[in-house]
Amino acid sequence: MVEILVTGGAGVIGSALVRKLKSNAANITIIDDLSGSSRARVPDGVRFVHGSILDRSSLDDAFASRPRFVIHLASSFANQRSVDDPEHDLQTNALGSLRVFEACRRFGVGKVIYASSSCVYGNAASTDETLNSIELSTPYSMSKYMGERYAEHFVRSCGLNVAIMRLFNVYGPGEYPFEYRNVIPLFLARALARLPLRVMGDGSDTRDFTYIEDVIAGVELMMERETTQGGVLNLASGRPTTILELARMINHVTGNEAGVEFVPKRNWDIVAHRRGEIGKARRELGFDPRVDLRDGLARTLDWFRRRVLPPSDENAPAAPDLAHAD
Repeated sequence: MVEILVTGGAGVIGSALVRKLKSNAANITIIDDLSGSSRARVPDGVRFVHGSILDRSSLDDAFASRPRFVIHLASSFANQRSVDDPEHDLQTNALGSLRVFEACRRFGVGKVIYASSSCVYGNAASTDETLNSIELSTPYSMSKYMGERYAEHFVRSCGLNVAIMRLFNVYGPGEYPFEYRNVIPLFLARALARLPLRVMGDGSDTRDFTYIEDVIAGVELMMERETTQGGVLNLASGRPTTILELARMINHVTGNEAGVEFVPKRNWDIVAHRRGEIGKARRELGFDPRVDLRDGLARTLDWFRRRVLPPSDENAPAAPDLAHAD
C-alpha cells in the first residue's frame, strides 16, 4: 500500500482527507501538534505523531515511514490571528514549511502537495494562477506566499516534486465556531442561537465558498495526475457569493429571524471580491466541484445541529475571518 504523510492531519481538512485516503487502503501517518484540534479526530489504524513541524525530531519520526506522498496542511490559521501574533504565524507557516520541504528532500519523497491560500492574491481583480500579488495585507497572506516561494526553491535546487494548491474559503462539517475560525461556522452558531449575524461593512464583499468534499477530491486528483513541478492550481467552486447573501441564506435555512448586524470592517481587510478561477484545474486535473453552496450549507447545518452547542449572547463568536478554513 502507498505510504502517505499528512501534516496537520488532525485539522478540519486534514482529518476529512485522512478518512478518505484510509478508505482507499493507504498507509497514513499524521503529524499534528493538536494546537487547533484534538486526538479524537485521528482515525483508528492511522499512525500518529504528536509533534510540531518545527521540531526536527518529530519530523524525523513522522518521515520514518518513508512516505511516497506528503500533503502539507499544517499551518497557523487565520488572518486575524496572524495580526495578533505575527511571530507565531511566521514560525509555523514559513519556517515550518521550510523544515517540511527539507525533510521531503532528505527522505526522497515522491510528491509534495502544499496547501496555500487564496489570500496570496491580495486584492487583485484576477485569481489567475500566474498572477503573483505584491499587495498582501496580513502576516498570514505573507507567510503562506513565503511557503510557495520555499517550495519553488526546492524545485529549482534539488528537483523536489511539489504541487501548490490555493484553497478558497473551505467549509463543511467538522469546523467548530472557535476564535479565529471561518464565517460559515460562526454564522451558523449565531443563527442557531437566534442572534443577528455580524456582517462586516455593507456585506457586498464576495468570497468563493468551496465545500470540503470538493477540495478532498482535488487533492486526490493532484496525487493521481502529473502536475508541473512548483505549479499552482486553484481549488475553488468558481462561484462568488456576497457575505450579505450568505448571511441571509443561513438565516433562512436555520429559521433565524434576528437578521443581520452591520459592524465595521477591520483595517487589514482590503479584499472586496474574490472568485477562484478554476479553468487550469479543470484542464490539468479534471477537477469538477459538484457541491453548490445551498447543498453544502444544508450538509454542514445537519452536522452542526448534532455536534455544536449554540452560544449564548454573552459568549457569541466575534466577527469571522474570511480566509480559507483549516
